[in-house]
Amino acid sequence: MYEANMVKVGGYANRLAWVDLANKKVDYQELDEDIARKYLGGRGRV
Repeated sequence: MYEANMVKVGGYANRLAWVDLANKKVDYQELDEDIARKYLGGRGRV
């Protein structure tokens, strides 16, 4: 679960956020570097 005191990072932070608006919940999943290179572009990767 996300911790409010974490440092704010701009751009891609090697993880994916799954946001559940109905339950007000955010879960984070580590993202494989190969998948990130294939599907993230522009400002998404730093």
